[in-house]
Amino acid sequence: MKEDSITRRNLWFFPLGTVGRDMVYNLITSFLMLFVLYTKGLNASQLGVITVIMIAARVFDALNDPIMGNIIERTRTRWGKFKPWLVIGIVTTSIVIYLTFNVRLRGWPFVIFFGVMYFLYSITYTMHDISY
Repeated sequence: MKEDSITRRNLWFFPLGTVGRDMVYNLITSFLMLFVLYTKGLNASQLGVITVIMIAARVFDALNDPIMGNIIERTRTRWGKFKPWLVIGIVTTSIVIYLTFNVRLRGWPFVIFFGVMYFLYSITYTMHDISY
């Protein structure tokens, strides 16, 4: 009987746990390009480089996901293999998102900063996405 209640609890709370995480992901991916276009005043070549960065990061993400999955699968801690990566990933993703939207750089310095932050976002989000 107890095993049945755990299964029901997991059936309801597992999807609820991902609602906020997925809402933030959709907000970032939907709003990021608008944020760059309307607040940074970049020229065409800078926007072109940002487009290349975003495409390269998606290709990198396709390669990074199985590697991160392997790292998570080999993790052995007293908290299990998933919980440390959930915490590390969520905290670092929060920091990256905060820094990305609260920088006052413009022009090429912003493009370089954006490239670093976008790749970091891809890595940190993968940490908690794969472990979830």
